[in-house]
Amino acid sequence: MKGFSLIELLIVFAIIGIAASVSITMFNSYNRSQVFSSGVSDVASLLNVARSRAVSQVKPADCTDQNKALDGYQVVVTLAGTSYEQDTVCAGTVYAPVQKNLPGQLTFDNTSAAKIFFNVSTGTVTTPGSIVITGYGKTSTIKIDSTGNINLP
Repeated sequence: MKGFSLIELLIVFAIIGIAASVSITMFNSYNRSQVFSSGVSDVASLLNVARSRAVSQVKPADCTDQNKALDGYQVVVTLAGTSYEQDTVCAGTVYAPVQKNLPGQLTFDNTSAAKIFFNVSTGTVTTPGSIVITGYGKTSTIKIDSTGNINLP
């Protein structure tokens, strides 16, 4: 007689089921890792943009229209939250042109600096600090030193 027995078929389907469940678990882990890395990179990128604009003295329309002096750029994070923004500071007035949220289940830790301010022309930081991002069982710290350098782990 040719063909497969019921036991042989059950064994093959069990092996396929185990392989599929392991693959799905590994894919979910990889996906979470990528979401975490992407969120950290987005925050670091916004910090770099703020520093770059402060150094190059890019003046947005809000400052130009009212003929205000550019003080610098800052990045503000919501502690224990997911939102962050890049603000322009002109003559003491704050304008918030760029607002973002962290992806997935990522949050800013309470130990993070709530605000990093980059001085115009020099790009230096008056108060150095770090921004701590947590989520999916991982933690990453973006450090900003007094010279305005942004360091990722």
